[in-house]
Amino acid sequence: MNLPPAIVRIRDELAAKPVLRAGVWLIVAIILFYVIADVQSGRLSTVGSDYAVTADRLSRSRALLERSDWNERVEAARATEEALAARFWRAENPGLAQARLRTELTALMEEHHVERPRIKLGLSQPVDDAPRRPGANQLWQIQAQVTGQAPRRRILDIIHAIASHPEKLVEEQLNITRPRTDTWGNTRFDLLVSAYFLLGGPDENTAVAASPEP
Repeated sequence: MNLPPAIVRIRDELAAKPVLRAGVWLIVAIILFYVIADVQSGRLSTVGSDYAVTADRLSRSRALLERSDWNERVEAARATEEALAARFWRAENPGLAQARLRTELTALMEEHHVERPRIKLGLSQPVDDAPRRPGANQLWQIQAQVTGQAPRRRILDIIHAIASHPEKLVEEQLNITRPRTDTWGNTRFDLLVSAYFLLGGPDENTAVAASPEP
């Protein structure tokens, strides 16, 4: 293969001049040294960062192990968990949960003197993304659609009663319309609510009602 004249000339000079050839190899060696040193420097920097992170975690772990208030923290966490769990409804199964929600909504409509109330049960499904301890009851969402007629002020009272309910009852959607045939100032409302039940354990109300009298 024919090489370019410049390369041929450099090759001949390197072959004829040992000192020049040694200088070229020295330059190549210096370049390789700096390349290797740069790579090693990057690796050392990474190792140093990893070491710092590990040392920080170890220091925090030691500080946690040296704490003497673990019992108090566990009790506080348990009390918080119990307080949150008390906000949810309880039932043995989805069917009983739906029945209890219907009963509660029926009582709410009667309390606020809603005309032509209608309750239709809807979605019933587990809340899969809710955190759950092993052996704990599963959280379910139970929905119901409520329709009826009432003055607007009374509808606001119903919404307030839902929002302030001691158990987890959430207003998902509310539509209101004024019926043309109504002459009493009533407004038709269509309300979608969700109740959140912990299923698997007996309903406290059912358990109390079923317990024999002493």
